[in-house]
Amino acid sequence: MERYQDDIARIRDLLREHASGMSITDIAEQVHISRNSVGKYLDILQIQGSVDAYKAGTSKLYFLSSRLPSHAIPEVCTRPFLLIDKEEFVTDTNRQMAELLAIPKERIVGKEFASLPIKVREARGKQTLWGALRGTSIRVQGTIRPENGEPKAASLIFEPIVYENGRPGAALIVEDPQSRAATKDIAGAFSDILALLDDEIEYVVRCTPDGTIRFVNETYCAAAGKTKEDMMNRPFRPLVSAEDAGRIRDHLAQLSVQQPVAWIELRAVMGGGEVRWQRWKDRALFDDRGRLTGYQSCGIDITDLMELKQEIAAAEERVDEMVKKKTEELRSTNRQLYAELSAREKTDHRLMEVQFLLNNGADAVILADRNGHIQIVNERAQDLLGYREEELLDQPLSTVIPSGLSDSFSDLIERLKDSGPMKARLSLATKNGTQIPAEVLFLFLQYLGEDFVGCFTRDAAMKVHDFAMVEDNPR
Repeated sequence: MERYQDDIARIRDLLREHASGMSITDIAEQVHISRNSVGKYLDILQIQGSVDAYKAGTSKLYFLSSRLPSHAIPEVCTRPFLLIDKEEFVTDTNRQMAELLAIPKERIVGKEFASLPIKVREARGKQTLWGALRGTSIRVQGTIRPENGEPKAASLIFEPIVYENGRPGAALIVEDPQSRAATKDIAGAFSDILALLDDEIEYVVRCTPDGTIRFVNETYCAAAGKTKEDMMNRPFRPLVSAEDAGRIRDHLAQLSVQQPVAWIELRAVMGGGEVRWQRWKDRALFDDRGRLTGYQSCGIDITDLMELKQEIAAAEERVDEMVKKKTEELRSTNRQLYAELSAREKTDHRLMEVQFLLNNGADAVILADRNGHIQIVNERAQDLLGYREEELLDQPLSTVIPSGLSDSFSDLIERLKDSGPMKARLSLATKNGTQIPAEVLFLFLQYLGEDFVGCFTRDAAMKVHDFAMVEDNPR
């Protein structure tokens, strides 16, 4: 609850600092909230009339405004009024306006505003209407020219409004300057109505300083499961927990002439027995001497929003847990990979050492697979036979040992497996066709489940010096 209220307040403060407007992406980056959450908060503020938006290229920029909910005006305004959409067509009016213009209501609704007999004296009626549509409250002097009567001077109040679908509009409220000058009570009542319109969200309750209800709208009555007769002139006591009741008392006690408005969120049991989340905006009303005359409270049901916030919070927790789990799995995998790379590096180093020894040893080495095809030939064997390595790979062993083996190659493997290494005196065939007599050691080898035969021989012409034993203390 506090986080939601804080998020809304932070968005308001940010928009207050950027009067030219900000995009959803910019707001999300500044307040560190997801774009989806920012979008939902802005939708709420726009429906409340607290925020407006306009197109700037491909972006939609939001800025603070103060619009009255369109559906509240017919409910509380007793002056002649018109509701005008952004296309400048009248969407609603009341009996008082129809009588003032001497035009039936059904002929007014749907008409373009410019076609009605209402003129602004300053000859800037269209600019005045445009200003209200853009969010500016304007009071001008004008003239009403009814079809069957004399022109009448009147004060025209253009107020920005917002429709329930979030689209902007304007309300024109006609005030008779003579009646306003005649009595301060009427002026005060009209001023209070405008303040009420300014605050109205969904539920509207007007109370005396001791909490006695003086006005309640049908929306709140329906939600509370009571009639206006049941609620009027009775204490306004929503069914809340003891904790929230204490918070409400502290909340109202902090209102003053300097800070007459504050917000509070709470849970209340409504008419159907269901506990609903509500957000209330309370305004303390004071007379000219600063004495408290009552409260006007406007509220909205935010249950769906709070449930969505809880779902988002739960989803964020699940995502956090998943990220932690995956991070640990990744770390474990990285550790394992590092160990495998280290082991492979060691193996590669050993293989390089073996390859070095194989190539630089005194023996010529040839390795053949089970099918008798050469797979490895060291450098000593290449020098002895006059072949390059690529010329012998995958060639039959008979290429270099054409004769001298009494057994077939498969029989040779079986004999080596059963009896162990064996020597044979035979001739090796070089690339230029000469025959080299040699003594060859045959050895059975097995690697990764595959059988091989290793052939080891030494060039008889190779000179090898014996080590001389050196005495430690010669005499």
